[in-house]
Amino acid sequence: MAAFPLAPLFALLNNWVEIRLDAQKFIRDTRRPVAERAENIGIWFKILHMLAHLAVISNVSQPKHALTNESIHIEVLLLTRLAMI
Repeated sequence: MAAFPLAPLFALLNNWVEIRLDAQKFIRDTRRPVAERAENIGIWFKILHMLAHLAVISNVSQPKHALTNESIHIEVLLLTRLAMI
């Protein structure tokens, strides 16, 4: 500090200016894009449709879910109780 006593003050001013300029860059460069209206969800509809079909196939192919009167009664009972919560 003996070489240039004002160095800490200039460093403080430099850091303050740099923080302000960086903040302006972040605000300007990271804005949300302007929303555009779309007709539909595009390819995602086909993907979700296929995923739904795979879920049905997966659930039906599991042997632990044998459809008996008792298991259906238990599932309906659980679903109605969950709906009340």
